[in-house]
Amino acid sequence: MKQYAPLLSLLLLFCGCRQATSPAVETDSLWVLTDYTIPVGKKGTVIGEISGTGTGAFRLLRDQAGKFRIIDGNKIALKEEAELGREDPYRYEIEIGCGNHSKKFELVKDDFIRNGVIAHRGAWKHYEVSQNSMGSLRKGIELGCEGVEFDVWLSQDGEIVLSHDPEIGGRSVEHSTFAELREVVLEGDEQVPSLREYLEQIKTQNRTRLVLEVKSSQLSKERSVELAEKAVRMVHELCAQAWVEYISFNYDVLLKIRELDRTAAISLLEGYKTLEELQSDRVTGIDYYFTAFLEDTTFIDRAHAMGFTTNAWTVNDAEAMEKLRDMGIHYITTDEPELLLKQIP
Repeated sequence: MKQYAPLLSLLLLFCGCRQATSPAVETDSLWVLTDYTIPVGKKGTVIGEISGTGTGAFRLLRDQAGKFRIIDGNKIALKEEAELGREDPYRYEIEIGCGNHSKKFELVKDDFIRNGVIAHRGAWKHYEVSQNSMGSLRKGIELGCEGVEFDVWLSQDGEIVLSHDPEIGGRSVEHSTFAELREVVLEGDEQVPSLREYLEQIKTQNRTRLVLEVKSSQLSKERSVELAEKAVRMVHELCAQAWVEYISFNYDVLLKIRELDRTAAISLLEGYKTLEELQSDRVTGIDYYFTAFLEDTTFIDRAHAMGFTTNAWTVNDAEAMEKLRDMGIHYITTDEPELLLKQIP
């Protein structure tokens, strides 16, 4: 999915440890890379640019694999004679320093699937697993989907948990503790999963990515933004940036994610903003209900011309899938990933 994010180049306005930054960036932004994936079979390739705050030059503090270097002051690259082969490990932890600051990152060998198939709430419809469950995530990976979409809320005690609806198993997610939500029995005798469990599971492979939907709190605007911040910080804590993109109907949520992570892929789920507004706020993707694209046949081309990725949800009809693919859409989110995969050459 990352390959369709040309707007990321615009996000480098803040890159470079020695470059001046605004107070908002200095206070709230996390250290990021423009890319976390390592191409196979390319010696000495540049992986991504570092963006962070501090005084002095970026330094490579730790590189257990001995494969990486910093060039031009702010770029992570493979060493001149280093390259990754198909049989090499897929995860590489490094630590970067600048002044008194440091941060760990995981670089990931790029074997990610690029077929545009996004399993809506995982792959669950034809299996004995629940939506937004560990089972539906594993099935999405097994099928060979490019991405698995899922939904998160904050429990009463501040745990990030998975559920599409504000209630699950007769319990209000936001009015229940995580322990109480874990008492809900999902299909296959599974429990309601946490975001941490999803991130740990997705990192066991480097083929399928996650599309994380931040839900809007029914309690307050502030709680929605709190959820967004906690989710982004957990992704960074677990060094899962290579696997995760973000979507939301809530624009304040997207703005908070952008504030925290200047290179994350973020998409709006409803068309209440103009393309110009989205571009100005550095939103990278258009992710609308599929009829929006079918009714305005020029929209995909216009969005692509402005550098946006495009995704249609939720498409469960083979004919509509084919039309959207013919129109050049990047991704299709579906409850029927098996049906869409049959159309992929």
